[in-house]
Parts: sequence; structure tokens; C-alpha cells
Amino acid sequence: MVTRLGLIMAICFSLVVFGAGTNFAQELKSNADTSVSLEPEVQWLWGEVLAANPADKTMLVKYVDYDSDIEKEMIITTDSQTTYENVRSLEQVKPQDTVSVDYVLGGDGGNLAKNISVEKPENDIGDSNDAGSKGVGLIKE
Repeated sequence: MVTRLGLIMAICFSLVVFGAGTNFAQELKSNADTSVSLEPEVQWLWGEVLAANPADKTMLVKYVDYDSDIEKEMIITTDSQTTYENVRSLEQVKPQDTVSVDYVLGGDGGNLAKNISVEKPENDIGDSNDAGSKGVGLIKE
């Protein structure tokens, strides 16, 4: 009886001593996991230009907030790092243009454009005297 009790105590002691290291071990986090990104998150909107002011480097865009399904307006600020697609600069952006804007929240609470893409209407693509407008090339039965 004493040998059984001793054997049980030895097994329990072994489990406590050798199992304690694995039961209470914590994984160390790498520096990459704990570092905070200094780059602000890029956001996106698609909408219609209501006004463009190249002197102030701003434009006002009407868009639909997809979370609330409500039309809203946002002032977008540009800087020398803003890139443009289908236009060369803010001077060529006109009211009623449809734009896609990648932007970040600026330190002053404003919305700083990273990229502005102006969508071209289908009738502006190609030559204005294209074959489709004259009916040339249409299949007739």
C-alpha cells in the first residue's frame, strides 16, 4: 500500500514539475505583430463632381454612403503627390464628371486624395466619327 501511494505521489510530482513549463509558457510576440502602421488606411469613393477649385486644390464630390444608402457630399483635397487618370490635373476636372477617388484621412481631419480617376463617357472613347454612330458594320438580317 505504501509503494502504491509513493508511486502515485511520484507520478503527480513528475507531472507538476515537467508539465509546469509547458502549461505556463507564453508565446512571445514578434515586433512585426505589435508595431503600428504609420500609413493611414486608404479609403475609396465613387461619385459626381459638384465643384472643382484648382486654386484651393479641392473638389466637392457627391456620393452614396453604402452603409446608410444616403447621398452625401465630401470635400477632397489634393497635393503634389496626388495621381490622376484620364486627366492631367485638377484643372481638367469639371462639374458633373464621374470620379473614383482613393483618399486617406489627413492629420487635419480633411480627406487627402491619393488617386483621382475621371471616368470617360462611352461616346468620348475613340473617334467621334466612329463606325457605330453611322451604322457601318452593323449586321442586318
